[in-house]
Amino acid sequence: MARILIVWEFGRNLGHLARGLPLARACRDAGHEVVWAVPDLRAAARELAGEGFLLLQTPLVRAAPSPAPPISFADMLLREGYDDAAGLLGALHGWVGLIRLAAPAAIVHDYAPTALLAARVARVPAMVLGSGFTVPPPVVPSPGFWPSGVPAQALRDAEARLVARVNGALAAFGAEPIGAMVDIYAQGAQYLTTFEELDPFGPRPHARYFGPMFALGKQRVVDWTTAGKRRIFAYLRPEVPGCEALLDALNAGEAEVLCAMPGLPPDWPARFDRIRFEPGAVDMDRLLPSADLAITNGAGTIPTCLLAGVPVLVLPHFVEQYLAGVRVQTLGAGLVATGPQTMMSCAAMLAQLLSRPGYRDTARVFAQRYAGHDREATGRQVFAALEAMLPP
Repeated sequence: MARILIVWEFGRNLGHLARGLPLARACRDAGHEVVWAVPDLRAAARELAGEGFLLLQTPLVRAAPSPAPPISFADMLLREGYDDAAGLLGALHGWVGLIRLAAPAAIVHDYAPTALLAARVARVPAMVLGSGFTVPPPVVPSPGFWPSGVPAQALRDAEARLVARVNGALAAFGAEPIGAMVDIYAQGAQYLTTFEELDPFGPRPHARYFGPMFALGKQRVVDWTTAGKRRIFAYLRPEVPGCEALLDALNAGEAEVLCAMPGLPPDWPARFDRIRFEPGAVDMDRLLPSADLAITNGAGTIPTCLLAGVPVLVLPHFVEQYLAGVRVQTLGAGLVATGPQTMMSCAAMLAQLLSRPGYRDTARVFAQRYAGHDREATGRQVFAALEAMLPP
């Protein structure tokens, strides 16, 4: 039996828990002990109830609020708290102490770069696992996020600032410095829970693409209620920019619309009275095969829709979702909304996606290419790669 430490540091939703759960279960079923380090113990205790895993609190750095979006992965880490030298050093102390007390045989990274730095200090093997976005590509400096272009000097400056902050923290432990941000992730192969076509930084010649891996929590089972109409499934959050304009456009249309919306405002069902709302997760596998279009702001929902052969409209909130939408649009299986949205602009995108068969055709080709993909089986494949890393 070995002890496996699964670490999650940054990120603001439960997709990290859902992604790690199939691997954690595979480890447990093989007789290994699983320990999670998470930033939100309340949510983890709720979502992992009854699983028998030990939960620990992630050491935290304080994010630096900024109205402007980050320009690169290095810039994003600086904003997550890496620009605070004292805060980063404190978090690294916390991670090193946690690793030494937990004494794992291996660490599984899920958007936890400070844990990777601590693994470097403690000399513990680490698996770099995550979506395409949460694992930066082996490029120096880290590439810009925005298609309009980011000045090369700004990218180099962000990279240099990050490297200086990290090396200052590593020096306190007498650890070998890094030469570039990607050295944080230089722990062997990169194991990506996405498809090559959807990797915002891909394709990567030295990465292993497993496809999406996640275990779903409780889902409400619902069905379509009409026949002979177009069917649109939406998974949105009310705070997403452009959400109300899009709902106005959907409400004015003729399609049957079912919208799963965590945090649903109580007055919206009456305001958008042609839309059927569900205030939480629903069984998408039941709905998508009969859907003509899917709408989402979540990067993790996109491959589920494409695996069902359904084109996607992406309404992004964060940069990860925007980059995921760009890949869908480049693939030809959907569109990504950019800039401020109006009811008319949303109606135009809906009409384009529903009237042009090429989007549906491309989504179906994608579904055929990956027919048979199984989320639980993917967890077992990742576990086999992890077990090969364990010391004898």
